[in-house]
Amino acid sequence: MIFGSVALAVALLRRRK
Repeated sequence: MIFGSVALAVALLRRRK
């Protein structure tokens, strides 16, 4: 599922901030 990948990317980006 692409949704899972998107959620992971968003979480990583938000955590990087």
